[in-house]
Amino acid sequence: MNLGTFKGKKVAAQKGFDLLKSKADALKVRLVVCKIITLVLSSALCYRQVRFRDICKVIHETKLGMADQASESFFRLTQAEYAAGKILISLRSIRRV
Repeated sequence: MNLGTFKGKKVAAQKGFDLLKSKADALKVRLVVCKIITLVLSSALCYRQVRFRDICKVIHETKLGMADQASESFFRLTQAEYAAGKILISLRSIRRV
């Protein structure tokens, strides 16, 4: 009687061990898959971040260039208005005569 009980316990323990082992293996596989997915996504995010930084750098440089160009264009406009003002004064003096 005791021998049958111990044999049953041994079979149940072996089944439990096998189930736990297969569950642990499945979790390991799932963990590896999750790590691979994380690596792929993080590399994609890093690429996106680098690309975003590059785009921001280009935008910043363009804005700085626009500030210099705007300053120069206002100076050129002032020069043109000053030159046109002299021409207008001379045209008005010719017209009055």
